[in-house]
Amino acid sequence: MQIIINFIALILLGSISLQCDKKDDPISPIITTPKWAKQTNGTNDVLLGISFPNSMTGYICGINGKVLKTTNAGTTWSPLSTGVTGFIRDICFSSENMGTAVGENGLIIRTINGSSWASQTSGTTQHLVHCHFISDNNGMASGQDGVLLKTINGGTTWTKLSSGTTAELAGLFMLNANTVFAVGFSGTILKTTDAGVIWTTQTSGITNDLRSVYFTDANNGWAVGIGGAVLKTTNSGTSWQKISSITTADLYSISFADASNGIMAGTGKIYVTTNGGTTWTDESPSFSGDLYATTSNGFVNSWAVGQNGLIFKRN
Repeated sequence: MQIIINFIALILLGSISLQCDKKDDPISPIITTPKWAKQTNGTNDVLLGISFPNSMTGYICGINGKVLKTTNAGTTWSPLSTGVTGFIRDICFSSENMGTAVGENGLIIRTINGSSWASQTSGTTQHLVHCHFISDNNGMASGQDGVLLKTINGGTTWTKLSSGTTAELAGLFMLNANTVFAVGFSGTILKTTDAGVIWTTQTSGITNDLRSVYFTDANNGWAVGIGGAVLKTTNSGTSWQKISSITTADLYSISFADASNGIMAGTGKIYVTTNGGTTWTDESPSFSGDLYATTSNGFVNSWAVGQNGLIFKRN
């Protein structure tokens, strides 16, 4: 019996010894891939707008008449000749080769082949800061001093609309040809349901400058701005709710890939939601400066651009 007991004890001791020895085994490092990768583009110019009409083809605009194009989802970026030298503040492509860009002193340029650009007559000398097209023909532009412009023929002619405000309108979103939202300085939010004939002021509840607006459907929309301002509506802007405690950083852009997945970016920050904005996660890569524009063509194809030639793509 004693022999059996001693044998069992040796087995137990050996087992304990083997378990303890495992503490000395090397631990494999956990490697985490950054969610946002910086892309090389050959410029340090400030980049102000971005548009991806599909998952592979994208365009970026910026100062000094800059327009960059990629046809391989940002692996490489090539400059396009625009024929202008001023600030190009925003860019929007309704299809792969059909796009419009707007900028300082009423600048509007248009391409129909994704390469060469031609100037269009805007009828204003105010700086234009945003544009949005819902088709190759139907689009709007907004800017300083409450300026709003509309085209129904791809920019062959632009019509000036009466916004009823002198606030800079920095953000614009077209739900369809009739229903459009514009946001701007001092908490300004405007809505039209008749293609811009009449604009109604909505109550934002804040005085922060608003810089961007995005709707995922007819009812659900977001607006962001300076000082970490984040507003949400679930009733097409009849009321706006202030979302607190996300950030105090200035926010310049918000966009969604679908009803659940969206991004917003600004001074040193990128925030991501995967649940329709119920929660926002800080996914900021290491950088300094401002990100001025975002876009989401499918959630894995989310982008943010800004100062110092920064281009970030979500992995």
